[in-house]
Amino acid sequence: MPINPAVLAPDIVEAAGSTDPLGIAGWTAISGVIATWLKTGVPTPTLGTPLVAAGAVVSGEGKIVYGDGGASLGPLLAAASASVDAAGIAAWAAVGLALGGWMNGNAIINPSTLIAVPGVNPAPLSGFGKVAFKGTGLGQALASAAGSTDDPGIERWAAIGDAVTAHMTENAVVNVGAMQAPGPGGPVTGLGTLA
Repeated sequence: MPINPAVLAPDIVEAAGSTDPLGIAGWTAISGVIATWLKTGVPTPTLGTPLVAAGAVVSGEGKIVYGDGGASLGPLLAAASASVDAAGIAAWAAVGLALGGWMNGNAIINPSTLIAVPGVNPAPLSGFGKVAFKGTGLGQALASAAGSTDDPGIERWAAIGDAVTAHMTENAVVNVGAMQAPGPGGPVTGLGTLA
């Protein structure tokens, strides 16, 4: 199943601890913005530990690259949350940058289901990859960006971070796009897309 705001939203609403209709509606809108933005990541096989084909087998990690680093996300989050005051808008901008920065530092490609088509040179990749993460602590980054210093606030952001990373690892699909490798084996080039 690809990244899906309808699946992500209930997890984020629960993580945020919202039980009133306005809070649920707000976090549902925020979830939609996050899910849409998550799909803008570009699976890039040449970065990090590059993807390499050995015959049909593809190994390595590559990276998922968010070109704007979350800069476009903050204003969208502020709008979804109905924040109109300067402090609220600034906090959501910081949250967007924190999410983008953390993803750029930690999101990688799990190539276990990718195959380099044998007998062709260059060998296009087939199948699809999954998203994995090199590190933890997304929730801490979000809490810090949002200015949460109390235990309940930090715990809520930690749960929100967990909901986002769990959704990505369970649902995100790395489409191979233009990825290919030399027929005899070697570095994978070209870019993929996220769904």
